[in-house]
Amino acid sequence: METEEIIDENCNTVEQKRLSEEDISVLNESLESEKVNRYIPCTGCQYCLPCPQGIDIPKIIGFMNQYSIVHRQRVYHREYSLLPVTAECCIDCNSCVEKCTYHIPIPRIMGRAAELFSS
Repeated sequence: METEEIIDENCNTVEQKRLSEEDISVLNESLESEKVNRYIPCTGCQYCLPCPQGIDIPKIIGFMNQYSIVHRQRVYHREYSLLPVTAECCIDCNSCVEKCTYHIPIPRIMGRAAELFSS
C-alpha cells in the first residue's frame, strides 16, 4: 500500500457488509458446479469401485481430466467409445460418492462425461 488512498480503499473494503449465508451458499454451489467442469481431484485409488453398473469410474475421470487440459473431444470420444460400460449407464446411486475419500460428485461427472464423449 503506497498511498493513503489505497489504505482507505482497503479499510473500506474490510468494513463493508459481509456476504449473507444465502449468498455464501449460492457461491459454494457455483464453485462445486465449476469443479465438475475443470480438473477433478481423483487419485485413481479405485475406492469408488466396484460400480454396481460396472463403470470404470477412474478411467472416465481420467478422460475428463485429460480433456480439461487438451480439449480434444474427438480423441477421448474414441477411447470412451471403446469402454465396455460408459457413463450413460450411471444410475446416480451415489455408492461411489460414499466410498470416495474426496467426496467427488461422481454421478454429476458421469453425466458430464456422457454429454461430452457420447455419439
